[in-house]
Formats: sequence, structure tokens, C-alpha cells
Amino acid sequence: MASEYKLKGLTSVDLKNGQKAEYEVEGIEGGKVLLVKAQDGLHAMSPNCTHYGAPLVSSSYTCFPLRENTS
Repeated sequence: MASEYKLKGLTSVDLKNGQKAEYEVEGIEGGKVLLVKAQDGLHAMSPNCTHYGAPLVSSSYTCFPLRENTS
């Protein structure tokens, strides 16, 4: 079952392809999400690197290898 959450201070998303922004999730203490615009799609992901825990919003890595699920 999908859940809906609100992001603090977000009323609209105006990101260009390759841009990213981090937002706090309302109602979840310490909850954050990284929004990424890639290939004209908006994607939500963990704001931290899964390997080292480093914040992705300030990283220089801007090529997000997102692929469509073809199965």
C-alpha cells in the first residue's frame, strides 16, 4: 500500500534535468528525501550515499543512472 507524505516548504517543483534538491518530510523526525530531475522525470531517493552515508545533494555527481524497468 502506498503512503503519501508532505515535504516541508515545497509548494511546487521547478527542477531542470540534472538538478537535485533535498527536502524534509513532514511528520517524520529526521526524515529527508532527495528529489532528482532526470530524463524529464522526477525521482525521489535517499538523500545519502548507500555506501558511505555522504549527502548526495552536495555531491558533484550529477549523472544519475536511472533506467526504466523493462521486465
